[in-house]
Amino acid sequence: MTLKHLSDTELVKIYQDTQNNNAFGELYNRYERKVFLSCVKILKNRENAYDLTQDIFLKIANKLLGLKETFAFKKWLFRIAYNDSITMLRNQKNILSTYGDEVNYIIDSKSEDELNHSKEQQIEKVAFLLKQVSEKDKTILTEKYLKGLTITELMEKYNLSESAVKMQLTRARDRVRNFSPNLMVA
Repeated sequence: MTLKHLSDTELVKIYQDTQNNNAFGELYNRYERKVFLSCVKILKNRENAYDLTQDIFLKIANKLLGLKETFAFKKWLFRIAYNDSITMLRNQKNILSTYGDEVNYIIDSKSEDELNHSKEQQIEKVAFLLKQVSEKDKTILTEKYLKGLTITELMEKYNLSESAVKMQLTRARDRVRNFSPNLMVA
């Protein structure tokens, strides 16, 4: 029996019962492109969408074992894709706004080329700012704002209290802001 002829529900059930990677692979083959396109639609960036698609399938490989309503796999998968895309979009906006006013981009009557150039400049500024701070500051800011880790996840990762994580984030952001007045604004 080939897996291609099985329904999503049957593939999920096989994966849950046996952790058969071929069953998961068939689900991946069926939905990877669709999830990718869904992410591109929200993120408007193919590279980020590709990375997020891979992350989503890694995530569901772990969570699929606990999925109770196996008949709702497709809906569940696309809900995760949507939520993770929105989270990534928010995190991208947060990291831009975190590093000073000159990093915020304002969409007005600029052409698409001007907007793309402006985004490139903002990314360069963020990269420049991150190079100015310690590795510890860079790591916690990247994990919070680019990777989207929650305060709770950071607490667990670094074995710190909630207030300690928040204080480290606040201090790291403040140190980054100390460098932003020295930036050349285009």
